[in-house]
Amino acid sequence: MTFPPGLARTLPIAALALFGGGAGGLLPWWAGIGGGVLAVAAFGAAHVARRRGGRRLLISLAAPAVRRGERVSVRLDLARGAGETEALEVGLVCGVRYAVREYRRRAGGDRDLRRTIKRDTAYEAFKPATPGQPVELVVPREMPYSHEGQELGFTWRVVARDARALRPDPSADVALQVLP
Repeated sequence: MTFPPGLARTLPIAALALFGGGAGGLLPWWAGIGGGVLAVAAFGAAHVARRRGGRRLLISLAAPAVRRGERVSVRLDLARGAGETEALEVGLVCGVRYAVREYRRRAGGDRDLRRTIKRDTAYEAFKPATPGQPVELVVPREMPYSHEGQELGFTWRVVARDARALRPDPSADVALQVLP
């Protein structure tokens, strides 16, 4: 099982709180659960605030929906007090979500059929951007259109990021509807 990056770092803290980490393991079980929830919530809030560094990047689309093969005009602006930027980029990203059926062995030798959801990037293309100047992006004609099904889904996003060397890139994104 994979966890989001912030949760993966929080699990040892939550396990410690859940299974008697505080006060030498003398706390009742319900106090351990409360501590674990508090630890997960505190770290999750800090992680979300750090990941949302892109709130200083503002994206405007000329049209919220385009057809495959058409251009979308994007304008990138910086919020007041945004500070310095290194290398602004704007791009199109198509994410794919698909269901996979997997067999897993259980302890008794039996097999379980499980449905898991996988996510991947089907398309990604970025261009350099200057605040206040429009950037033209083209949705490739051969790529899929937006679709949200139970087994398969494609979501398109316009992403703006401030590419930084040796540091996390602050980014912001907005949904784009791609029509057939």
